Amino acid sequence: MIRSKPTRNETFKTLGTAVALGLLVYGLIALGRGLGILQPYELLAYDLGLTLRQMQPVASRYVTIVEITEHDIATLGRWPVSDEQLSDALERIGAAAPRAIGLDIYRDIEVPPGRDRLDAVLRGDARIFSVTKLADDSGPGVSAPRALAGTSQVGFNDVLVDSDGIVRRGLLFMDTETQTESAFALRLATKYLAGDGIVLAADPTDPDQLRLGPTTVPPLATNYGGYVGVDAAGYQFLLDYAQPTFQTFAFGDLLAGRVPVDAMRDRIVLLGVAADSVKDDFYAPLGRWLWQAPAKMSGIELHAHIADQLLRFALDRQRPMSSWNGAAEQLWMLLWALTGAIAGLAAPSARRLGWLWILGSISIAAASYGAFLAGVWVPFVPGWLGWLGATGLVTAYLAQAERRERQILHDLFSTHVSADLASLLWERRGELIEHGSLKPQSVTATTLFVDLRGFTSISERLLPDDLMKWLNRALEAFTRTILDHNGMVDDYFGDGIKANFGVLHSEGGNDPVGADARRAVQCARALARVTAELNASAAPEQTSYAIRIGIHTGVVVAGTVGSERRLKFTTVGDAVNLAARLQALDDPRLDGGSACQIIVSGTTRAHLDAKLATRALAAVRLKGKHMPITVYEVVLDENSNGESSVLEALQP
Repeated sequence: MIRSKPTRNETFKTLGTAVALGLLVYGLIALGRGLGILQPYELLAYDLGLTLRQMQPVASRYVTIVEITEHDIATLGRWPVSDEQLSDALERIGAAAPRAIGLDIYRDIEVPPGRDRLDAVLRGDARIFSVTKLADDSGPGVSAPRALAGTSQVGFNDVLVDSDGIVRRGLLFMDTETQTESAFALRLATKYLAGDGIVLAADPTDPDQLRLGPTTVPPLATNYGGYVGVDAAGYQFLLDYAQPTFQTFAFGDLLAGRVPVDAMRDRIVLLGVAADSVKDDFYAPLGRWLWQAPAKMSGIELHAHIADQLLRFALDRQRPMSSWNGAAEQLWMLLWALTGAIAGLAAPSARRLGWLWILGSISIAAASYGAFLAGVWVPFVPGWLGWLGATGLVTAYLAQAERRERQILHDLFSTHVSADLASLLWERRGELIEHGSLKPQSVTATTLFVDLRGFTSISERLLPDDLMKWLNRALEAFTRTILDHNGMVDDYFGDGIKANFGVLHSEGGNDPVGADARRAVQCARALARVTAELNASAAPEQTSYAIRIGIHTGVVVAGTVGSERRLKFTTVGDAVNLAARLQALDDPRLDGGSACQIIVSGTTRAHLDAKLATRALAAVRLKGKHMPITVYEVVLDENSNGESSVLEALQP
């Protein structure tokens, strides 16, 4: 019987194939990421991280918002509000002793009445900062109020919007043709921090990076986190939206004196509009789930988030959201692709693959979200796709290999072995199949040849149709008998059958060779009974059957022969030839009148029960053998339908 286990080389080869597939998946993902294909999904993962973190909202300690609502516009009866009304609002805010006041309302043109008063208020309070819009491809921009033009109390309120319409980046500086402009939120933050003696400065170790208090704010690069090829002009940083709530009051309540002074004291107070009729809103990456669109946010609230984040950098020692360098990100993707590939080796079924996908996805998500909470944007999507892709690809490869092996076994053995033996062969396919065919191996087995005696003369007197019916009736019964004894039908040759016992499977325990030999002889005796039954059930005018069986136990070479289009499993070798010669033996000492002659070699006889009745035929010359040998005829009692009588072995 073939008794092989996967060798170390085969194990390494399978592992090597899995690693190669993992590298392939990694390469495809790295290419897709480099081309920006994964950017929308990585940005979505970033948004989900922000949304999850926002489930525990914390109110800002630094910023208060006063907003002009739709109700305020209806109550005032006009938009925009007049210069007089703005002056009144700014004075009320200023009286509450805030550190900085932000006016996020354009006042490049006069809105009477009250322009002179507004100019006086703006010039007279260094805490007030107003907005301007920089010129760009979409238009000439919007100028600052005339009272603050050319002063440091003006900042641009331009917003960076990603290709999907969501604001994820803040902008601190922007170079124009004449100078470097500062952002509105940055002006407010630096004014606030001046009260604590903190100024915006260059990082002592890298002058190209800015520092707020103890925190360095590195500029966003072209390829940063999930961004690929992003326009990194100016000085950008990632918005974290970590303080999602602000104390917010209506403009009308401010004018009516209903805003608590403590809500504005020692804070940044932002004054702007938040009305649907005034289009000043943006999409923010908050409240965004896979099935839900991002939330809208007013411009004034967006600037509040930016200013609050800058203050947290300086005062709370919070770090800006960072990203791994390119090498670390590539290593992360490679790690999950290779881990997924190796895990795929343990996923032979769709159910197990599903569990691996789930467990791996949870692990990657947990690791990515943990890093996100620590302020590091880890590329979740590429790692996740690497895990899914490599696991799925390796599983698909193994499934395809399994289907190919199953087809090989089916093509070779579909009608040649019993159902039980076919199941055992499938379980041991890893030991049997290599490079699309069975591994050729030397094995000690028992070969049985059975042939119909007198077939030539019978074929001459029967019509073709009758001949084939007569022949197939016997071959079908013989094949069934061989399979019932767990033999393997190796070949059909005209009127005969070649069968193997112990080539692919044995049930002999400590003596597998002997068990195979005994099983082959038991099968031969059963064939004798079947022959007797066929003759007994045949019509009187039908031709009877007589068979000769040759059995030999010895070393054979088992494997597949043929071409790519047609492969066949067989055994070859001197032991096979000897069994064929025994079947063809024509010796006058044989019982010529018996319907079944069973000839076994001395090697086979040595494995049989000593009580089995055999007749020794000495000095038998077989074709291809130089020296005569002794063979044995199994003595059958025809009265018992082929069962052996208990006789002593006789010498001639």
